[in-house]
Amino acid sequence: MSSKLALSPDDTDWERPTAGPGLLLDVPAEGSWRHRPFFHVQATPPFLRLMAGTQPLLWMHVEEGWETCGFLRGPAWVPAVLPPITAADVRAIREQPGSPAWWDAWNRYVVRHLEASPASPLHAGRWCLRPLPEVDAGAARKYSTRPAGPGVPPEPPYLVHGVSALGFEPFWREYWQFDGYSRDSLGEDFPPSPPKHSGQFVWCGGVISLRPPSPEDSGRLKVWRKAARDGSLPPVLLFYLAPLRKWVVLDGHDRILAASFEQCPVPILGLWLVRESPVPEEAIAHARRRAERMVEGRLREDVAPDVLDDVNRYVLKGYVDVHRSAITRAWPLPGGARAWRSEVLDWCESQRLHPQAWEWERFVAPSWW
Repeated sequence: MSSKLALSPDDTDWERPTAGPGLLLDVPAEGSWRHRPFFHVQATPPFLRLMAGTQPLLWMHVEEGWETCGFLRGPAWVPAVLPPITAADVRAIREQPGSPAWWDAWNRYVVRHLEASPASPLHAGRWCLRPLPEVDAGAARKYSTRPAGPGVPPEPPYLVHGVSALGFEPFWREYWQFDGYSRDSLGEDFPPSPPKHSGQFVWCGGVISLRPPSPEDSGRLKVWRKAARDGSLPPVLLFYLAPLRKWVVLDGHDRILAASFEQCPVPILGLWLVRESPVPEEAIAHARRRAERMVEGRLREDVAPDVLDDVNRYVLKGYVDVHRSAITRAWPLPGGARAWRSEVLDWCESQRLHPQAWEWERFVAPSWW
């Protein structure tokens, strides 16, 4: 069956580190793509649900002022977005791992299976799929944990390594701020490294797992650990939740864990919905004037390659008439806030959870009612 998705190279300057060539996916407004996808977000501000069909995977409460966000897990993610990657799939991609051709081959592999998947998050609109580098804690601290407005550049993914990778705690709350993570804001007693199962969520770009980590002796994990050592690990697929500035693992939980155990980099493909808005003429003119000044000021002598890249970026901005940003579409939450709260209370009771009382009260927001 021929693809109905229109693919084109992603030429966007996302103002973030990238790891290879990406694709823009134009999903037509026809058939099932006109409707709510299986994997989707529902919202009734300030409450959200991440859904797999009719099953909540995460309940979220973004508190007033975007200063705090609480998360409650539902059942572990069961339906697979992509089919399991086989040894034959890995052998079929013969390009050098990490090369542009290798990334392009995996981009197209993922697109092909996303299009056919009944559990896909795709719906009508323009999407971006592209390789992303994992950033360390120092880089992750630089980014604000609060959204700057409707539509943002996607933040680079940040993963905790070692035994804390892919923590699966049932409930947690985060404290957000505009200037990113600051040790001073947490006090001198805050540990030098993130506490188990929590640090991956505190910093912008945190990665949220949708199922518990596999046992260390599982056969599939052993296979991926060997692939990580050999440098042949296929990329994982992450989905960007723009309102929370976080990533959700759609495919590759075991590969993330394998790379963590082997202390190897994780190849990552990020997927997000794209918003396009016209750039005002005055902004284009300003970008061109700034580019001219940069060329005059920085290119009179020999300069480093990164300076040349910076200059080229501003020159190109002077000829871009559409601004692209990452967004997440949300559908109305049936039953509204009262339904959200009822589900949360019922789930906590059924799972016999015992969160800290004051944090739980803020999450269920008794004063909001």
